[in-house]
Amino acid sequence: MFKAFGKDGWIDERLQFPEFKERKPTLPLGYLPVLSIDEEVFTQTEAILRWVAHKSSLYPTDLKEAMRVDEVCAVAHEVLYKCPFDADEEVKKAKRLEYAEGRMLQNMSYVDSKLAGSSNGFLLPGGISMADLQVYMVVHMIRTGNFDHIEPEYVDRFPNICKNAAAVDADPLIVEYRANYPN
Repeated sequence: MFKAFGKDGWIDERLQFPEFKERKPTLPLGYLPVLSIDEEVFTQTEAILRWVAHKSSLYPTDLKEAMRVDEVCAVAHEVLYKCPFDADEEVKKAKRLEYAEGRMLQNMSYVDSKLAGSSNGFLLPGGISMADLQVYMVVHMIRTGNFDHIEPEYVDRFPNICKNAAAVDADPLIVEYRANYPN
């Protein structure tokens, strides 16, 4: 993402599994992502995203708009973190289907309501924010079949989230990012 902003000195180093396995013992928590700034290493996707957002236009300076961004980010995270798991695939499926019609539906509906009335498809009138990217991540997981037992069409219930995803897809930042990193 940062490269799309054209920041000098940014290196997006991606590891294939054999290289990751070799370097895993050197990583602070044994997993990725990590971000090095002035020889200090930071972990956690959310912390890294917030840092990038603050260094760019992805995080607003207005406190009320910042609260909107933080709230929607938290609800999007909750969709993922509250999702039930089980070692037994059939039990997991039953739990996920129940979740999709319960807590997940509540959270997705809430985000959809927060996007209602948007003139540009984004949460904030000024354009794309960290919150839009967080919601997009959840939508992308669902639509690409990477959210086990949740049908890709599940997202279609939420028209404002669908408009948001389309706005994110068309944003120049995302277009440039995909050009640099097509995976």
